[in-house]
This record gives sequence, structure tokens and C-alpha cells, in this order.
Amino acid sequence: MLKHPTAISSSPHLAVLAILALAASLTACGGGSSNSSSRNDASDPMQSFRNQTLAWGACDATLLDDHAAALAKQLGSRMQCVDMRIPKDWGNPESGMLSISVLRVAAGDAKERRGALAFNPGGPGTDGLLTGLAIFSILNGSDPASEQGALQLQVLKEYDFIGFSPRGMGARAQLDCDTEAIERFVDFSPSGALTPANWQNALTNSREMTQACKANPLTPFINSDATARDMDLLRELLGDAKLNYFGYSYGTWLGGWYASLFPDKVGRMVLDSSMDFTGTHESATLAMAPARQRIHEQILLPYAARHPDFFNLGTNAAEIDAMIKAMSPQMLDLLGALLGGKTYRSRDADNYLAVISAARGLDAVLAQVPDPASISAVKSALAAYTFVPNNAQRDDAVRADALEIYEELYSPRWLMRTDDPLEVMGGYWAVSCNDTQSLADDAAWLSTMTTMVQQTPLYISGVIQNPCTTWGASTVIKPNIAAMSGLDILTIQSQFDGATPVEGANRYFAKLNSAKRVNVPGEYSHAVFPYADNCIDANVVRYLLGESPKARETSCAAKPLPQDPKLQPTTISAYLNPEQAQAQIDEFKNRIGAGRR
Repeated sequence: MLKHPTAISSSPHLAVLAILALAASLTACGGGSSNSSSRNDASDPMQSFRNQTLAWGACDATLLDDHAAALAKQLGSRMQCVDMRIPKDWGNPESGMLSISVLRVAAGDAKERRGALAFNPGGPGTDGLLTGLAIFSILNGSDPASEQGALQLQVLKEYDFIGFSPRGMGARAQLDCDTEAIERFVDFSPSGALTPANWQNALTNSREMTQACKANPLTPFINSDATARDMDLLRELLGDAKLNYFGYSYGTWLGGWYASLFPDKVGRMVLDSSMDFTGTHESATLAMAPARQRIHEQILLPYAARHPDFFNLGTNAAEIDAMIKAMSPQMLDLLGALLGGKTYRSRDADNYLAVISAARGLDAVLAQVPDPASISAVKSALAAYTFVPNNAQRDDAVRADALEIYEELYSPRWLMRTDDPLEVMGGYWAVSCNDTQSLADDAAWLSTMTTMVQQTPLYISGVIQNPCTTWGASTVIKPNIAAMSGLDILTIQSQFDGATPVEGANRYFAKLNSAKRVNVPGEYSHAVFPYADNCIDANVVRYLLGESPKARETSCAAKPLPQDPKLQPTTISAYLNPEQAQAQIDEFKNRIGAGRR
């Protein structure tokens, strides 16, 4: 079902300094340590948390999707879950506790076990309980007869695969920012976004979101600093001296936070599609629209022009761009959000251009029918409209997209204008606004948005509404990245990533003097691994098995877009069933893309 997303951004008491000082002292006396003397110290406020025993057992079926439930039957006791107790407030552990869910697929060979490998899928605000299981499932289909497949299976032998629900997410400690406020209508079209009335509606929605989250007493404790400390407690309770970690997107920010707090506790760490840890959540979010515009202009419009018979959008990228900009404001309001959601994977390139074709046809039809509110009239006009000539199957598919846009988006937003409750992404905003400060001046934010409307008119729906501007001070202080600069970390980055742009990833990587990076020139997919190749995946798997790349940077070839000439494979597939493996990878990356919008 199509849904019009409405916001993202970032950033965010002075009493916090005292809390942080106490938190630091707790760490020094054992907050991230497995020192047995501190564990038995009755004066240690963390004692009850450190002395807990993780009672692994069968996973609660309500926490599993269908695929995970099937894997649970297949894996038996090798797949188990537990609820781990954590302090609500790391600065005052005796003030209360929370519980988070953890899922483990045990290493295949206990004698070869290296430790646990914890995964985070990004967001912030995304539940990561099933992430490790998803990667396990993909790699478990590897072909032992291929060199790459055998290495992938070796990783499953040597690591416990761990997924966990960060505080504020999942079933056990969900941050609820529900409100009875009615969402004010906000026009996200370039011509309507910054009109005075529309701008005030956006500001009102943002303030209502802030108030809804601030009303929940749990909100101040949902931040990256607390989650990083939760991760270290998990490491200790698992009995591991080091934390092995794989983070995607925001998970690279969380990984940086952990590594900067506990550099001596870092084992193997992979950061895939790096959020700019040198900046703020707000700066990282504002960088997304220009990156998406770059994908649109430099990759996807030329791609459409190369294949005019398939896409029926024209033979000139500039003319296609002009056609899009000439659509009605109502269609542009919808189009940007629809397209932004399809910039996470290059395998979605055809779908991206199909949406443009569907929007163009629907716009033309709505301009012709006497009553755009008449569903029957619109359906009849769409049936008579040719979207893709000489390709009946694709013509029908794009027509179906156009009807879905009409029924699910255009009609509710522009015809019915129903009064819906304001939806608040509590976990997302709590982490974003608590971690780092945002602009706190309406005029400054308006100036920023004015520039964005001019430069990236299609991709403004995700940033206009920003609760962080009225949130107040951030509740934590980001640790100094210098602490992790000497660690042997592996990063992965595609050149045109639209969610975690390469400029921010470059700044992050430049601070990591001992890190290595795998680059993918020409690729724009967000969350690269698994890539089902013998370069990116080989470097990642060998790194996890203890072999870091020798070069500071390694470049791997990008896969062609779906309609471009296919590359001839030079090696056999690493999977027993390559099509099934690719379908699993696509499904996994769809979930990663849902984290940042």
C-alpha cells in the first residue's frame, strides 16, 4: 500500500552534564567491563544488571514474521531468544529498568566460535531483532562447492548471529508518541510547500510531534549513547571480550558511538553505507535530498533516455526532466515521496521510472475527466490511455501503478482531505533529536527549506516537518571519534548512495586512520552487503574471518541497471539457488530502506 511519508530531520538538559559525568564514572568502574571484582561489588548500582543470567529459550511467536517462524522450526534450539534487562537511565541505574529482546542463531561449530556478531539495520527507529537472522538465512544458502560460498558458510560456523531490538523499538520497550492531535494538511509540491499557510501547518505538525514525544517520560532515555551502553552490556553477558558488529545506515552512526565509547572492546566491525558521524542527524538528513537529486539527474533520467522503447519517456534526459517539472502541483506533491522511496536500490530503477510514467499518465487523465472524484470515470480514462506502446504487459503494469497512486494517494490527499490523527515516528525522532542539536529558529529553518525547494524540488517532503527544531537541547554528548581512529574497521560505500551520501561517508572514513573501505563506483544502492558478487562480499566475509583488505581502499564493480547490457559472469555463483538468494537479499534491503526516508 502506498503511503505519503511526511518528515525526517534530526538533533536535539543541562542536568544532562551531571548524568553524563555519572555515566562515565559508571563505565570506568565497570559499565563496559567484565571485571569480576566490580560484578561482585554490592555498592555497584549496575550489579543486578551485570549479574543477570540470559535465559535463552524458544522465541515468542508474536515477535516473528512468517519467514522467521519457518526458520525457527528448521533451526530448532540453535535459534533462541531472550529478554535482557537494561537500566532505563545509565546515569542512574537504580531509577528503573527496561527490557529489550535479543535473538541468537548459535555458531555452527562451538569449537571454532569467534564470538557473537551483532547487527543493526539502521533507522533510527527500526527494530533489529530479525536482522541477524535475515543475513544468516541468506548466507545459509551458500554453495559449499564454490570458494566464496564456502567462506560464507564458514562465517556461520564461527559466529553467533545476533539481532536485537534497540531501546524504544520492538515489543518490549516501545516508545509511544501517540497524540490526539489532527494532522494539518501540508502540501509538499515545490509551488505550495512554502506558502505562509502551508508553512504554518508544517510548523504546527512539528510542534505537535515534539509535544507528543516529550509527554512520554521514556523519551529522554532513547538515544544512541544509551543503546551503545546496552550493546556493551550484551557483550559482557554473552561472555565475549570484544563486540563484533555489523551496522547499516544509522547503524554505522551507532557503531561509531559504541567504538568511540569502548574502543578497547571492538572486535570485527563492518559499517555499511555510512551516516556522517562527524556531523549531526540534521546535517545527515539534509544531505539526502541533494543525493537523491543526483541519482535522478545523473543516473535514472539518462537510463530512461537510453531505453525509450521500454520506458516511453523520451530520448533526451533534459526533456524528460522538463516533462516531470511540468506536471501539476498535486502530482508533484505525490511524486517526490514516491520516487524518494525508490532510490535505495538500483534494482528498483525500472520501478522508479514506471512511477514517473504512471504519474504522467494519471496527471493527463485527471486534467481531462469532468469529475476527478469519479472513480469510474478515472478508471475508464486510464483504461483508454496508452502508457507504454508495443509492450502490453508493461503497459498494464504501469496503468495499475497509476490507479494505485490515484486510489491510495491522490484521492485521499487532494479530494477527500480526511482528518487523520497525526502519526509520530517516536523512535526515529527521539534518537535524532536527543543525539544532536538542530536548528531552533523558525526563520533559519525556513531559509534552509527555501534553498532546498529551489535545488531539490522533488525531495522536500521528508524534511519540511522537523520536531527537532522545537525539541530543546540534546540529552547526550556525542563521544570524540578520535578514540576509534586506530581501529581495524571495514566500511562499504556506494558512490551515489541517496540515504547516506558519499560526502558524509568520506568525512567519516577520513577520521578512521586504520580503517579500510570497499567502494562501489557507479552504484547507488543503500546497504550494499550482501551484493551477491565475488568482490564486495568476498572482502566482507574474509574480513569477518580475520583477513582485512591490504589496501586502504578497494573498488568493486557495480552491477548494470536492469535494462542495460548484462555483464558476463566470470565465476560461478556463491549460492545453491541464486534466484532465491537474490529474492531474499531484495526483501532484506527493502526493510533497510524503510529505516531512513
